[in-house]
Amino acid sequence: MLSPLNSVLTNSQPNVPSFLNKLYAILSTPEYNSSISWSEDGRAFIILDHNLFSNGVLPVFFKHSNLSSFIRQLNMYDFQKLKNMDTNQSLFFHPKFLRDRQDILN
Repeated sequence: MLSPLNSVLTNSQPNVPSFLNKLYAILSTPEYNSSISWSEDGRAFIILDHNLFSNGVLPVFFKHSNLSSFIRQLNMYDFQKLKNMDTNQSLFFHPKFLRDRQDILN
């Protein structure tokens, strides 16, 4: 079985920034669904558990576990953040970042 990071290298789209390929791989890994997942309609993703995501997912793909750094990267790629005030979950949207449409990332 491929590690999540090796899976990124195998399934990455050419000419797409590494960050976006890694993010897509994270969202495509069922083991991480308790901390991050696609929204129901697949047009956004939700960080469900900030601590679990920071400590359990980010270090696997990046050289840090800093959620703020991850969010700064999202901002660099023009993701929009919507915060659900009731649940403390963060929802991020980009019109070209869609579930099952990795082909349109470039």
